[in-house]
Amino acid sequence: MLKWLYDNWMKAMPFLALYGFIFIFLYVKDYSYPLYLIWLQTVVYWFHEFEEYILPGGFLEYFNHNMIGV
Repeated sequence: MLKWLYDNWMKAMPFLALYGFIFIFLYVKDYSYPLYLIWLQTVVYWFHEFEEYILPGGFLEYFNHNMIGV
């Protein structure tokens, strides 16, 4: 299970972001709007991770080649 999670965590990000957005929208928005905006940044970051690794992809190859030199 941990091997699968290690290899595929980035594929789960859209589902986690959708679930997180619904949860934050339902429970945090009415409680505190500034807190809602702070938590919403997490959802945006999860979508960013998905597009960086999966949608156009290429981040790992770029980072390993250009930054680390592997």
